Amino acid sequence: FPSHDINVGELHFEAFQNALNTFNSAIDFKYEDLAGFETVNAFQSLGFSKNDSEKLSIIKREIFQDLSTIKKPSWNKGILDLLDTLDELNIDYSVVSSGSRHRIINTLAQLNASDRFSFVITKDDVPHNKPHPDPYILAVNKSKIPISNSLAVEDSFNGYTSASSAGLDVWQ
Repeated sequence: FPSHDINVGELHFEAFQNALNTFNSAIDFKYEDLAGFETVNAFQSLGFSKNDSEKLSIIKREIFQDLSTIKKPSWNKGILDLLDTLDELNIDYSVVSSGSRHRIINTLAQLNASDRFSFVITKDDVPHNKPHPDPYILAVNKSKIPISNSLAVEDSFNGYTSASSAGLDVWQ
């Protein structure tokens, strides 16, 4: 499920801002423009060198972990109803995320949703992360559901590119 279905986007945005503050850098940006990028690449897209982007990535990850223990993630309105409906219709659904397995598993645990999804695919499971099609190719192969009966729900350009390149219809 995309991050806009869970309020973690706000936590990521705050973590990005706080990490930038440690570099005394006040850059105006929209989190939506960075969603779906590896954190290092997101900082590079804001104009930082690779070395500084790697440092900022570590800082941002630590800040995000701290924030997510204080401000627990929650489902956005209507998402639990959607999941309940999918369950009633016996429709499988899974998570395909560009985040790390550790972060996604922790977020699902905080949401009491560890067992809701058929499986979870993260950047740690594939040789190439989004926007490459590898995450969705693995998901399709793992689900054994024909691509023609599958739908990806995405909130980022990289996610859309990944899913559509794998041959899936995408709802954005």
